[in-house]
Amino acid sequence: MSTGHTASVRRVALTTVLAVVFATLVALVTTRGAHAAPPPEFERTLVADGLNEPTSFRFLPDGRIFVAEKAGAIKVIQNGQVGTTPVITLITRKHSGALLMLLWVAGFGARR
Repeated sequence: MSTGHTASVRRVALTTVLAVVFATLVALVTTRGAHAAPPPEFERTLVADGLNEPTSFRFLPDGRIFVAEKAGAIKVIQNGQVGTTPVITLITRKHSGALLMLLWVAGFGARR
């Protein structure tokens, strides 16, 4: 091998090692931030019991709360009670993750 080729291989190896170290550090920093505790002035209050892996929720103007569960069920909490029957159950593919967000569009039913 020529001296120029050896130097080029070393630069590529060093760049690769540095990239791996940087990616590892980024992963460690972002993972730690994801598990941060809420501020001490926050209070934890049980709103309702009996949900199965809730992933998202939306408050409605009339006081009801729509809750999405990981398996796809959308349930309603009213006056602290979880409805016995889901409003709708969305079918998800196995291992597809979870329903991550609910969106409430005010007046949607009136516009149809």
